[in-house]
Amino acid sequence: MRREVLLLVPLLLLTGCGPAQRSSAPRPVAATRATTIRVCPHPVVPGVPKDLPFSDRKTLNLGNGVFGHLLQWQVTPARRVVVTVGSDPLDALEDLDMKARDLLLGGKRVSLSTTLLQPGLEVVEVPSTLPPECHHLFVLAERLTRAELDAVLRTLTLAQPAPGEEPP
Repeated sequence: MRREVLLLVPLLLLTGCGPAQRSSAPRPVAATRATTIRVCPHPVVPGVPKDLPFSDRKTLNLGNGVFGHLLQWQVTPARRVVVTVGSDPLDALEDLDMKARDLLLGGKRVSLSTTLLQPGLEVVEVPSTLPPECHHLFVLAERLTRAELDAVLRTLTLAQPAPGEEPP
């Protein structure tokens, strides 16, 4: 029995099961809050199809004290319009193997991404003059006609946040 214990002790020490040791690595410092809050411009979209009721509004924490927006109009999950300012929905959709092409829609030169894996889904990246921290402006459309998507893009504008506006 003593022989087994003598063989087991070095093995435990080698695998890290020995006495606790203090690390010489510096302790992590707690994250600090951003000193300023910046809110991206709000999307305004009067051209959403009339049969799509407004269904959701979210404030998106983009990090470093910057907040973006998500607005959604939806009847069913299969027919909807989502407008985002500050975040890129293509990041979350990368598994769908989206293919992009440039074209003219709503009087704007845009990048339209589609996928064979989810027919009817179109993600439009709209060029904008947003500040660098808010640089993404996207319209995600599902089951919209080309005329409906054109109307959404043609009427899409951005309203500057009120002075001192903070996210909810």
